[in-house]
Amino acid sequence: MPIEVVMVDKGYDSEANRRYVHEVLSSRAVIPVRAGNRPGVKIRGTLRKRQLIDFDQEEYDSRVMVETVFSVLKRTMGANVLSRGIGMQHKELAFRALAYDVKRIENLLLFFVRGFLQS
Repeated sequence: MPIEVVMVDKGYDSEANRRYVHEVLSSRAVIPVRAGNRPGVKIRGTLRKRQLIDFDQEEYDSRVMVETVFSVLKRTMGANVLSRGIGMQHKELAFRALAYDVKRIENLLLFFVRGFLQS
């Protein structure tokens, strides 16, 4: 499955990371420039300079929702992967995500049923 957008925090702000995302993954990088708002600091690298112009703060703010889901998954289902092989690790993580989705749907259904029964 192709990766369309790579969104990471300022810790990954380097020209090499941006070039990898652009050339190898053929994706768009949304990475805030570390020294982008400080006067007198020269920004090096063509992709980093382009990000100063093209950076979409609203799109980057949606990253918070993904981080919240990761946090909930780790808290409720554990942060360790029990499988040893990479294939089984992928399957384990997929089943954890599926279980999370089922739990969310169950909570929504209970919310609506309780509301319907109270009215």
